[in-house]
Amino acid sequence: MTKVLRIALKILSGAVTALLILIITANIYLLAARKITGRQNATVFGFSSAVVLSGSMADAIQPNDLIITKSQKTYEIGDIIMFESGSATVTHRIIDRNAEGYITRGDANQTADETPVPPEKVIGRVIAVIPKIGRVISFFATPLGMLILVLALLLAIELPSLARRRNQKKGEAEAHEE
Repeated sequence: MTKVLRIALKILSGAVTALLILIITANIYLLAARKITGRQNATVFGFSSAVVLSGSMADAIQPNDLIITKSQKTYEIGDIIMFESGSATVTHRIIDRNAEGYITRGDANQTADETPVPPEKVIGRVIAVIPKIGRVISFFATPLGMLILVLALLLAIELPSLARRRNQKKGEAEAHEE
């Protein structure tokens, strides 16, 4: 194996390992934060994410899109927000405000939501939409998906040492031939 290929493999392995560690750490943090705070959508430094399940925000946001939200002190008319509604999490646009909170409506809906959203129920304003990645994220949230993540982490950690051992054996075999 050439030196450039070995270096590229080390860099790739390090990047994959770092990414997987980051994902696992964030998931552990979010699970702990949910248990401690009792909120379904805990935030990390004010950021949260969710996979959209319904089409109430079509065309702006489609089912299986991943949304990233950021909590703010105030929200404006026109902002798309994610908020808690009973045991569900909803993503709709603010169309008005009254003394009780924000009046919201899904872009694909004809009428406003029945109940105003109190400011303390708002998780954050949508700052990014990543199309269709929700299917992948939903898969990795399953036991099989988590197993694959752990196996990929182990493989990324072990791959450089496996390649090193293979090269040593190949070098020893070439030395014996001479």
